[in-house]
Amino acid sequence: MRIPFFVSPRLLTILIFIFFIGLSPVFEAATDTLTPANSLSINQTLISSGGKFELGFFSKGHPSRYYVGIWYKDIPSDDIFIWVANRDAPLFNDSSILKLDNHGNLMIFDGGSNIRWSSNTSTAVNPVVQLLDSGNLVIREARDQNPEHYLWQSFDHPTDTLLPGQKLGVNLKTGLNRSLTSWRGLSDPGTGPYSFKMDYHGDPEVYLWQGDKIIYRSGPWVGLRFSGVPEMKSGESGFNFTFHTGADEVYYTFELPKGDAVKSRLMVTYDGFLRRYTWVPDSEQWTSFWYARKDPCDYYRACGPYGVCNTNALFNCQCPQGFRPKNPGAWTLRDGRDGCVRDTDLECLSDG
Repeated sequence: MRIPFFVSPRLLTILIFIFFIGLSPVFEAATDTLTPANSLSINQTLISSGGKFELGFFSKGHPSRYYVGIWYKDIPSDDIFIWVANRDAPLFNDSSILKLDNHGNLMIFDGGSNIRWSSNTSTAVNPVVQLLDSGNLVIREARDQNPEHYLWQSFDHPTDTLLPGQKLGVNLKTGLNRSLTSWRGLSDPGTGPYSFKMDYHGDPEVYLWQGDKIIYRSGPWVGLRFSGVPEMKSGESGFNFTFHTGADEVYYTFELPKGDAVKSRLMVTYDGFLRRYTWVPDSEQWTSFWYARKDPCDYYRACGPYGVCNTNALFNCQCPQGFRPKNPGAWTLRDGRDGCVRDTDLECLSDG
């Protein structure tokens, strides 16, 4: 005798749901930590404990080039990557993985045994890699969460973006120079021609470079801000800007108001501008809070030695009283980079 088999509609719905869940790829790993026992594939991510940042693979270009990067998790962040690991070593295989070895070396494999990028750390005993709510990716000992003991951190190796709490400057003990470098293009995270670097000699200030040519300077720190950036005065809009000069380090950093509503990032764009972006919760979009170079007078040595730059003049460059253009021909053609010289040479041969 055949016994009829009956499945209730509710049970059938549950079984179908479980079946399709089983077929779906895993897009997120429910953790902020990676150990040597596992790896991160191209359809998996790490998410910081508070859900603020996410790390994983992303693609650019046609055909697709794959990179490992970090982006915002708690706000819309299409095409906003605050850090890229293998910026100059793209992957062309969607079976690539991110792997931490037993010695604390974080590596990206191209789908085979070829290492395309590495953190070059090899001193750990029981290592883990963790994505923090600050946006910092750190390699540390599993039982040691002291930031002073991190074996490696992405904050020490920025790409084009500076986040709150991240340092821009030089560690004088190790020689580590934390600087920003632009992307090569809008869709190419490779190392570009523009960089923003600290010069700690004399009165420390930060320069924007195009290759080996300085195109903008911040001016020295004057207690509350860099002299050439009046918009960054601490306290306004809740930002707190800090400049530290010590025996071990010289660096600039910034902090945001308490709470999660305000977000800000400083970046060097692929087309050679320095921009601070701020997230506006009401409109849910990024706005340009400040940028440089705003006008011709922002360019480094735009009017040369002794020259005065004035954007309200017919020609930006002017010579002060008692001076004349050093190169009148170039000056007439609106090129004042040679600057000005005295009308009358000083005679300093005697005290009389």
